[in-house]
Amino acid sequence: MKLVKGFFALITIMVVMSMAGTPWAGDMEQIDINKASAKELTQFQKAGPSIAQRIVDYRQEKGAFKNPEDITKVRGIGSKFFELNKDRIVAGQSKETPAEIKKAVQIKKKAVEIKKEAVEARQEAVEIKKEAAEIKKDATEVKDKTSEIKLGKIDINNASAEKLTQLHRIGPAIAKKIVEYRQSNGPFRTPGDIVKVSGIGPKTFELNKDRIVTGQIEAITSSVKKVSEIKTVSEVSKISEVKTVSETEGESKAEKISAEKQIEEKKQGKSEHKGQHKKN
Repeated sequence: MKLVKGFFALITIMVVMSMAGTPWAGDMEQIDINKASAKELTQFQKAGPSIAQRIVDYRQEKGAFKNPEDITKVRGIGSKFFELNKDRIVAGQSKETPAEIKKAVQIKKKAVEIKKEAVEARQEAVEIKKEAAEIKKDATEVKDKTSEIKLGKIDINNASAEKLTQLHRIGPAIAKKIVEYRQSNGPFRTPGDIVKVSGIGPKTFELNKDRIVTGQIEAITSSVKKVSEIKTVSEVSKISEVKTVSETEGESKAEKISAEKQIEEKKQGKSEHKGQHKKN
């Protein structure tokens, strides 16, 4: 009796295990191969994502399946697949005609093309934006150059601190240092001497070299030269005057000596004449 009960228990376990491994078709939901999505189609036994997508592609290209057996027309699906799933496969009539399905496919393709064109247009927009930024940069440079032309050159030996701030990278503090430097050390001899001011380096000079002049030192040099020339002329004139005076004084002295000599000679002549007269 125990042996019989054990046998029936074993049979029961095997049946339960068999039912757990392979669900009864009647207990599983039917799937309409004309409407189901690729994800839903993967619920079929031995239907992976690639097979499910082929079913969708087939019906979009050829139209709706007329009956469940037509699923075997899909590449990769044979009679074994159909036998495994035949109780779950249904081919409900689609309301869309093959022409409408074809049109829908064309619309989908057109949408993909439009999306692609939109991506290209977006890329072109980025390029245009980049070009616009470059144009803006060029315009700024032209504007800066125009401003430089309008502002003109600046004499660092004569300009005020406020005027000096018109130079690139020269703020009020640096401008003040320039003024203080020339007050303490005298005028700048060359534009390049501006780098001697604390806080001004070669880069700042390069930015401003076309606008910096040292006009006052040039004027001073010119004035010194003129003074030198005037001094030379003055000295020559003075020497000439001294020479003339000297010569005049010499001539007057000679004339005086000659006159005195003549008077002396006359005196001597009279004395001799008186002596002879007495003797006689």
